[in-house]
Amino acid sequence: MSKYFGKSKLRSEDARFLKGLGRYSDDFSMKNMGYMYVIRSPHPSALIRNIDFCEALKIKGVLGIYSYLDIKDHLGTLPCFANYTKSNNQPMYIPNRYILAKNKLVYVGQPIICVVAESLNIAMDAADYVKLDFDILDSVTDIKKAVSSSSHVVWEDCNDNIAFEYSEGNKKKVESLFKRAKHTITIDHSISRVYAAPMESRSALGFYDKSDEKFTLYTGT
Repeated sequence: MSKYFGKSKLRSEDARFLKGLGRYSDDFSMKNMGYMYVIRSPHPSALIRNIDFCEALKIKGVLGIYSYLDIKDHLGTLPCFANYTKSNNQPMYIPNRYILAKNKLVYVGQPIICVVAESLNIAMDAADYVKLDFDILDSVTDIKKAVSSSSHVVWEDCNDNIAFEYSEGNKKKVESLFKRAKHTITIDHSISRVYAAPMESRSALGFYDKSDEKFTLYTGT
């Protein structure tokens, strides 16, 4: 691996991007293609009391509107591939993360309804006719408050709001060094949320060619 560090390497993909020839999911279009728009949670914590999209379904060009109840028998929960533990080697907490919210919302932006239409504009217009009723719950966004005994729980079956605990290094040795140090300083660090900022979000376009009996899937890297 040393031949790659500290050295400039030519990237094979740069030429097309510099010429404005990069290709993204939105650059592909197929005949009779449907467009999806997702209605997401405006609340950090809430219960879904009622969903009504009868009027939205009447809009010309709408191909379908789906909630958790429509997909629950076909699509399972999102998998988690992490393998950590909590204190005392307890298994990490892994919530049931449904593709579309089941009944409780736990973060702003959580997907609730999927609208599919002949164009993106039609799907977005139809979304305005979907009626959602919520019972808004208390929420917590501060880490210290979230792990305190008085905090309400985000997931009902995780009483301490802790998914897992991770540590690295020799704790006893570090504590010993601090005890022998002439001066020590205590400081609190606030770490912002870390997230990726790709050129496009995860997306896919698939179509089936009857003549070739072939299914093709375009998906972003």
